[in-house]
Amino acid sequence: MKMNNSCCSSTFHPARTLIGTLRRTHGSDFAKGFKETDKLSDVLHTLDEPSLSRLVRDHQDGSLEGKIKQHS
Repeated sequence: MKMNNSCCSSTFHPARTLIGTLRRTHGSDFAKGFKETDKLSDVLHTLDEPSLSRLVRDHQDGSLEGKIKQHS
C-alpha cells in the first residue's frame, strides 16, 4: 500500500521554526522559558497551553505559514 505523504511534501516545516520567529508572530510571551534559538520541534512536547493554542488556531485557519514566512 502506498502512503500519502502530501502533508510532508511541502518545503514549509513549522517544526523547524525558531522560537524567536514565533515570538515575533505571536508575542514575547510565546514559549516562555525557552531560548530564541530553540526549534519548535525541540520544545513542542513541553509547550505551555496558551502558546500551543495559538499555534493550533493559526494552523487551523491557514495563517501559520504566512505569519512565519513574513517574520523569518
